Amino acid sequence: MATKEQLRKVKSDPLDKLDASVNHFTISVIIAAFSLERLPLLIKSVESITRQSHRADETIIVIDNNERLFDIALNKFSGDKFLDCTVIKNEGQKGLSSARNTGVLASKSEIVAFLDDDAYADDDWLFKLTAPYKNPLTAGTGGLVIPKFVTKTPDWLPEEFYWTIGCSYKGLPGTTSPIRNPIGASMSYRRQLLIEAGLFDVDMGRIGKTPLGCEETEAAIRICQLQDGMQIIYCPESIVSHSVPQERCTINYFLRRCYLEGVSKSMVTRRVGSSGLKSETKHAFVNIPAAIVRNFALLVTKERKQSLKVLALITGLFATSLGYLRGLIWRKR
Repeated sequence: MATKEQLRKVKSDPLDKLDASVNHFTISVIIAAFSLERLPLLIKSVESITRQSHRADETIIVIDNNERLFDIALNKFSGDKFLDCTVIKNEGQKGLSSARNTGVLASKSEIVAFLDDDAYADDDWLFKLTAPYKNPLTAGTGGLVIPKFVTKTPDWLPEEFYWTIGCSYKGLPGTTSPIRNPIGASMSYRRQLLIEAGLFDVDMGRIGKTPLGCEETEAAIRICQLQDGMQIIYCPESIVSHSVPQERCTINYFLRRCYLEGVSKSMVTRRVGSSGLKSETKHAFVNIPAAIVRNFALLVTKERKQSLKVLALITGLFATSLGYLRGLIWRKR
């Protein structure tokens, strides 16, 4: 934890003036995997870690309830190229949150960074993701997650809803800035703070292919509540590419993901209060209406395909709101 003297000094130092020339802390990268089908993506993900300009002290691959995948990964990531890799099993209940917790508890570094098994990092990803930790008020960081569509980019999917495919969305800051929570495909935390806050809630988050979420949101809020002034910093220069399969580019998946996000957000507010909806309120009442107006204007002029985006913006917002209300009803019962 930061001392009072450090807090006073850091409050007077802008984040963008901090010296990020050398990172003076140990780092563990944690990758959770559950699907044998995504093994080629997992290999690409781990290989991207071996090419980092600032090497991690260890890379921990956590296999979530898949014995066959565990055996293959244990054999694949045992050579000299993967000298710093450790393959372990999820020791808790099935799910992404539990797998990440297993990795955190097995790690030995000051900083724990998380990369999805279907994402691969730019060579400077880790250095730029961890540079803000020179500020002792930085509790965690998040990077820019760019979609890499397996097929063509869906014409109907607005960038304001890229969070449905696990990527950075239109509305996030364009420069290094404080945010409420990172996107799980590319994030990091001070290990001790994450442990003190109680790790990720195992009753939240994705389980297999069921697209629940918000475990990152809830954990980030709890971490920042540990000490006044603690912040999560968004680092858009820290970039990963996130594979988006065709199955996530359908209207059915989009609406289901929006609905379950609403359900998950109701769980967040139950645990941490109304602060769990601060970012969503701005996005729902400022960013999305602005996008509807912008796309509708294009529709009226010449870009008639924008009608699909207008429809997606409206139905996505409705589905998310419906899920949130349904979650509130469940909570009251």
